[in-house]
Amino acid sequence: VDVEFAEALLVGGIGLRLPEAPFAPLPCTLDGDRLDEFEDTSFFDAPRAVICSWGGAGGLHAMLAPNLKTMLGTGIVETAIAAGAVLLDGGTKSGVMEMLGSGLRLHEPGTVRLIGVSPEGVVNVPATDQIPDTLPPHPHNADLEGHHTNSVLAPSDEWGGETSSMFALVKALQAHLPVVGVVSNG
Repeated sequence: VDVEFAEALLVGGIGLRLPEAPFAPLPCTLDGDRLDEFEDTSFFDAPRAVICSWGGAGGLHAMLAPNLKTMLGTGIVETAIAAGAVLLDGGTKSGVMEMLGSGLRLHEPGTVRLIGVSPEGVVNVPATDQIPDTLPPHPHNADLEGHHTNSVLAPSDEWGGETSSMFALVKALQAHLPVVGVVSNG
């Protein structure tokens, strides 16, 4: 991950979200010209921490799911709001990522930023003005969770291929902010 890419997350008013598309492929270098493309988001002016949520996309025992959904969807989201933190996870519409994303439905848009990092080759990416050449949805690919404010697409065609990009992004953010990680169903 380019350091400028991670630092762009921290610049007042600048985030990853493009006006028409919340997707940014990796690796990505944000130069002065590209920064103008990014949406002004006042809620992200000065994040104070990063909360990472890592966990399984499936296989959670049905008896545990309601409690975990409350802990993630309410507990971590409320903690992020209170702490002024950015949330980071795997971004797909499954398992703990879906639970965390669904927790944002209860809050006004812009209350907290949730960034998902996913392998580009195994997720369905909607076509937009900024990314017109995406492939049609594939039935074996995962959908991105719709409540995430941003998705970072790692250059990989395999599950797990996003991990190095995710940790490089976390490391770059850690140079500026405290980071905490939560592992559930992992």
